[in-house]
Amino acid sequence: MTRGYYTMASGSEKYYALARTLLLSFKCFSKDPLPFAIICDRENEYTELFDKVVIIDNPVFNFADKLRLLDLAPFDESIYIDPDSLVYRDLSGLWDFFQGSHPFMALGERLPKDSPRRWYLPENVGSLEDRIGSVVHLQGGLYYVRKAELSGFLSTCRQIALHYRDYHFKFYPDLLTEENTFSLACALHGYLPPCNWPAVYCYYPDSYAGVFDIRKGLVRARRKYNGENISGSFFVHWGTVNTNSWTYRREAYVVSCLYNRAKPSYLKMAMIWIASHLSRILFYGRCL
Repeated sequence: MTRGYYTMASGSEKYYALARTLLLSFKCFSKDPLPFAIICDRENEYTELFDKVVIIDNPVFNFADKLRLLDLAPFDESIYIDPDSLVYRDLSGLWDFFQGSHPFMALGERLPKDSPRRWYLPENVGSLEDRIGSVVHLQGGLYYVRKAELSGFLSTCRQIALHYRDYHFKFYPDLLTEENTFSLACALHGYLPPCNWPAVYCYYPDSYAGVFDIRKGLVRARRKYNGENISGSFFVHWGTVNTNSWTYRREAYVVSCLYNRAKPSYLKMAMIWIASHLSRILFYGRCL
């Protein structure tokens, strides 16, 4: 049985650069690395270091492409990580969370069926409501896929995608997204998260007062939602918009230095700081 990790990039060169930086951070911390693949719409200089390249046909260049993560999973057992992430420790311990699990798993919260925080309302899912035992809140930075047993779950996801707008999801009701689709499918199949995602990784948009130092594998943050402390994360899921921030760009630069066994330049860091802050000033200046 083959086992490995994978990520996805398509369209803009920026996403390929993010995926490559994720891979370099993985290589920096992996003591006995499993193969790491990429699903993408073309091969280029950024895909050369990946162990396997899977070309996606007819990409649409939005969230809907992530629904293909299931049928294109490159190994018998695969862990998907979003490309806008950086690894902060050896990932081998991730597999322990999915021992004996269902063929598809995401990390997140198990909520009561009548929770007001559910992403869909009972009247909008119709007859499906009777099949839901618990509501699943997931965070799409990581997915576990065991491909051989996935056909039933995959069929459910396809049916949800066909009728997506009928469900009137609270977030992205008109734009097909994998998070809404997987969340409803997990609830229908009883694929409840083995743990909440803060036990595994830090989701940067949901944190504040963070300390990130990839040289030391250090992640310390606090959740905005409930004040929960986060530490010891396997990786940080930054969110694409935050990959322009000074913190991410500094960490990405340090990753390239670690991988190439070069000493970070303080002058280069200063230039990154200036460039990132200027870009924020210009962006928000245009928004005013």
